[in-house]
Amino acid sequence: MRFFFNCAVCSCLSFLTAVLLMASSACADVRLALPEDVDVLALNGENITMEKNANLPNGVSQLVIRYEGLLYSSDDNTAFPDKVQSAAYVIKFEAADQTLRLIMPAFREDFDVAQFDKKPDIKILTDRGTPVDFEFERLDSKGFAIFRDFARELESFNKTDSPAAVPPVRTETWQARTAQSTTTTAPRPEMSASVELVAPEMTSSQQAEATSMSVQMLKFWWQQADAESRKQFMNWIEH
Repeated sequence: MRFFFNCAVCSCLSFLTAVLLMASSACADVRLALPEDVDVLALNGENITMEKNANLPNGVSQLVIRYEGLLYSSDDNTAFPDKVQSAAYVIKFEAADQTLRLIMPAFREDFDVAQFDKKPDIKILTDRGTPVDFEFERLDSKGFAIFRDFARELESFNKTDSPAAVPPVRTETWQARTAQSTTTTAPRPEMSASVELVAPEMTSSQQAEATSMSVQMLKFWWQQADAESRKQFMNWIEH
């Protein structure tokens, strides 16, 4: 009897996992084609590397992109190309079930990259050539760093009022407020105060965007998980 019960449970879990997999693949279907030598270095607050094509969840996406390629010097004094990097840029847009293309100028020498950073020219188009609305801003590092932690940089960036920023679901502005007891009898020392966590006020649009980001991250990490991790997650939900 126990054997048949276990089989039934396994069958139910397998069926539920399959349904969630189908739902996940249907819900996260934004593909962004990238120009040559342009990579995605962060997605929705997480360090990640994507080349040529970026698979994104439906909804609002926040990316960090950067050009890095081998180019000759504009002064023609070198016989070999050098590794050239552009500045990093934060891009935020919203899309669902679409194939998009990120458009940037073709770089032929280091001078082109320098000119681009002075006046960035970035476009996002659908597969039919229709422009997609988006926000972007240059992301400059503070101080010298050999390796940049874009996830940490985005934490600070998202606290600014930049149009490309995304309000975090939780921020460092949570405050501990102590309220004195108003009982007439003398309270015990350990009960003389209560601590209340107060969340910062957010506008309705910020709340909606924060919720959208939470759902996107759940969908994104579900896609990244292997079958065993998804099974463990489902077992955790069941219990």
